[in-house]
Amino acid sequence: MKPKSRHIMTWTDKFKASMDTDFLGRFEKCNLLHGKERNTCLYPLLHDVTKLQDLINLSLDVSVNFSTQLARNMVNDANAIILGVSSKGGDIRPVLLHGYVDEKINKLVYDWNSMAHDYNITVDDPAKFIPKKKLTSFIDRTKIADKKTRDWHRKYLFG
Repeated sequence: MKPKSRHIMTWTDKFKASMDTDFLGRFEKCNLLHGKERNTCLYPLLHDVTKLQDLINLSLDVSVNFSTQLARNMVNDANAIILGVSSKGGDIRPVLLHGYVDEKINKLVYDWNSMAHDYNITVDDPAKFIPKKKLTSFIDRTKIADKKTRDWHRKYLFG
């Protein structure tokens, strides 16, 4: 009788085992489609490509310097945003209602500001400072739109 394997599958092992890595072939097949069918084909591909990016990013050696850690954090947040959106097939309703993507957007801005802060400490000319980002909305969406506007957006945004 063969002894049981002591190897425990890590998340990278599970990821590699579950991934169809023929990204270009999948992309070419999706490109033959049109409209909603094309998007339905492309979003899972985008999700898988981003999972691979995530695997690569998390494999980076961040002990090189602190800048590497900040850069990896930004890529991690950006990947999380892409994964969150692509996992829902581009339907923004569950993305907006869940809050995870919102958290990652805020974290992305925080990481940018951390990098700008650290860079600015090294600069000896204030004209070369990198400005910090602020989270602002360019459109006030705190008021309920009229029925005609809501109906139009429901039809064309989610239809």
